[in-house]
Amino acid sequence: MKVKKPPKCTHPDCFQCPYTDCRYDRLEASDYTESNNRDYFLYFDSTGRKLHKPVDKTYRNGRQAAYARTKRKYYDRHDYNQRYYKEHAEEIKKRQRDAYDTEKNTIQSRKWRKKNADRKRRYDHERYLRRKANGEFTRKKEEVMRPINEQETSISYSRDGETATVYTSDSTVITKLDKLVNRKRNTCWKVKEEHRDQEGNLVGKTYETSKKLISFRSEMQSQRSDEQKAASAERMRKMWEQKRNENN
Repeated sequence: MKVKKPPKCTHPDCFQCPYTDCRYDRLEASDYTESNNRDYFLYFDSTGRKLHKPVDKTYRNGRQAAYARTKRKYYDRHDYNQRYYKEHAEEIKKRQRDAYDTEKNTIQSRKWRKKNADRKRRYDHERYLRRKANGEFTRKKEEVMRPINEQETSISYSRDGETATVYTSDSTVITKLDKLVNRKRNTCWKVKEEHRDQEGNLVGKTYETSKKLISFRSEMQSQRSDEQKAASAERMRKMWEQKRNENN
């Protein structure tokens, strides 16, 4: 089995190694040379004759591999790797999906988030500021070329049907419904048709959705005072502080 040299390994100066146990115990070319010289010296010192070692295939292959590691050539495989991935993309993704352990990954993700909560919070805030500075949150909204007193919204559906059709020329309603359509997990709202005049200006949109999402209210929502809003904000702030303390 091929074993890569660990990043902090100080071989051959093993006395400075930061690991408690050796993680790299392969012989290098210099180790083979030192071993041979020691065998030659000890044999000559004890017998007065030179040592002639027989041919050992395992020894020869090990020494050649150790020498090759020190003289390894660099090959640029960037283009090859890109071509291989394009040709076998589905196969690679399938292997990754089959080997993916959802439960194990969830446990690891929770541990990491708990350990690095402050770090992730700082990163998210800095990323938000960078994206805001680059103007990623400024969306170019196409204005409805129709006077306000002519903008309207109509909802129609049949009693035995499952879908409802919403036509609107109200720019405020169009903004709200476009946000529902553009949600990542949206499965209920979709744009059926865009209505434009002869000059190509937007005058309205037609949307389709499930009839179950259309509801009628019996009362208007009560308006909260400034004191109520401040009390609600204070409760939310205390709740988030308690969660941060639990994570830490």
